[in-house]
Amino acid sequence: MEAKMEKIDVLILYAHSSRELDVACAIKYICKKKYGLSIEIAQQYGSYPKFLYKYLPRIVVLPYCYDVLSHLGWIRRW
Repeated sequence: MEAKMEKIDVLILYAHSSRELDVACAIKYICKKKYGLSIEIAQQYGSYPKFLYKYLPRIVVLPYCYDVLSHLGWIRRW
C-alpha cells in the first residue's frame, strides 16, 4: 500500500545550501505569515527521490535549474 502524499502549496527545491537555503527559508517564513501558504523545502539532489513520494505540491520552485530537460523526468511524476 502506498503512503498518502501530503498536499502542499509550494515545494522549493534548492541545489546548494550555501547559495539558496537561507533565501528559501526567508520565503517560506514570509509566505506562511502573510498568505498562509504551506511550503516545504528539500535539497534538489540529496533528497531525491524522497520528495517525489512525500509531497503533492501545487507549485514546484527550482531557483537553480539551468538544464530543464534533465529535470523533466521526475517533475512529470507529479
